Amino acid sequence: MAINYPKMAAIADKLIKANGKLVTLKRQSHTPADSSKPWRGSGGPTVTTDDGDSMTAMAVIIPNDEMDDKEAMRRGVATAYLAPSTLLDGSPPALEDLVTFNTLDDNEGYHWHIHGVKIINPGAIRVLYEAELEH
Repeated sequence: MAINYPKMAAIADKLIKANGKLVTLKRQSHTPADSSKPWRGSGGPTVTTDDGDSMTAMAVIIPNDEMDDKEAMRRGVATAYLAPSTLLDGSPPALEDLVTFNTLDDNEGYHWHIHGVKIINPGAIRVLYEAELEH
């Protein structure tokens, strides 16, 4: 029996839109405080919100209580599942573009750090994006 991936993607999209919340993905720049002496480090990360440096999407954020098999460290505080149709007006970005976003702010005022993004896609169909989050 063949799996209907477009239907699976539509169901995932519908569930995320119905149960999710609006989030904003942002890039942080780490520009050196003194560009002639970059080894001294930055003056602190600054969140840039120019066009292309942030995008909004619908996401479901689920707390992550599981540990790895050694139970040595937490894999993340939460996992976010993002609906591809809500990113960039329905034109989902490529993974190499999406991994450059390193913070996520939700509409409830929580600020998360993104520690990895995966595309759940069998073949060319993008079902959803999965991001590991940490406070």
